[in-house]
Amino acid sequence: MRATILETTRQPLRIATLPDPSAGSGELLIRVEACGVCHADVSVADGDWPIGLPRVLGHEIVGTVAAVGPGVEGFAVGERVATGWQHGSCGQCRECRNGLPMLCTGGLTVTGSDVDGGFAELVLAEAAFTVAVPDGLDPAEAAPLTCVGVTAFAALRRAGALVGSHVGVLGLGGMGHLAIQFAAASGMEVLALSRDPAKESQARELGATDFAVFDRDHEPESAEGSLDLLLVTGIDTTTVGAALRLLRPEGRLVVLGFGEPFSVDPADLCNGAKTVMGSLVGTPDDLADTLAFAARHGIRARVETGALEQVNDALDRVRRGLVRYRAVLLP
Repeated sequence: MRATILETTRQPLRIATLPDPSAGSGELLIRVEACGVCHADVSVADGDWPIGLPRVLGHEIVGTVAAVGPGVEGFAVGERVATGWQHGSCGQCRECRNGLPMLCTGGLTVTGSDVDGGFAELVLAEAAFTVAVPDGLDPAEAAPLTCVGVTAFAALRRAGALVGSHVGVLGLGGMGHLAIQFAAASGMEVLALSRDPAKESQARELGATDFAVFDRDHEPESAEGSLDLLLVTGIDTTTVGAALRLLRPEGRLVVLGFGEPFSVDPADLCNGAKTVMGSLVGTPDDLADTLAFAARHGIRARVETGALEQVNDALDRVRRGLVRYRAVLLP
């Protein structure tokens, strides 16, 4: 199979021919149709998140089942499936037993970091962390749903957002543009917040009911105390402290990206009993529900596609913030 290999951090990935992997017990061999390029891939390639090398990166995977390993039921060769950031878990720790395998403390493994990922023609996946892709979803548009899509969808669910809730989405990038669509399709009022005023028309096209410029120099006074929930979707977390003032009493602010450390004023938390929390991807059931919801409501990731040979250009465009909204490789 053809694959891209990270051999040394801060160096271009290399195209190579590797032996085709074989599906072991509990595994599926997937022929990759599309694999998204995530900012996490850039962090790994740049050495910010140390991993064992060499490694095939990529964790936003959609493809068809090429082989079914021993002990796997419920999947057939040729079926379109998806798998994401989480490759596996221990299955024994308290978090796994409570149905939260993405918070596993006893042996969580990550696709494209701990095991080879989807920047290749073939990839191995644990069947327990693989789900069927509904008809009607294009592989390239569905691939980002396995990472930023399920992250946004599961955050809305876990934070208790309801029909009619007033939800803010801070950051109009790869995750933010999907968060707006999921919230709007769920019957929520959506305030899109961006430091770029030129993004207002895009935000409203995606389903936002309101838009405001928000950065260190601009805080929308008219929105103060108006939000039940605020999703921080970008890697710039420097405005999180100020964003607390946008919440209603008992409102929740959910951080979804690995950004810089930030500080909050305890008074802003206590006055109004507000909550700051994080959320990490989702369970396999969350992923299946994300894909089903997207298919049912016409939610699509806006993507730029390229061939496997364009992996280094795609990583560089993600690194420089030039992609609108997600980059996807088509092996």
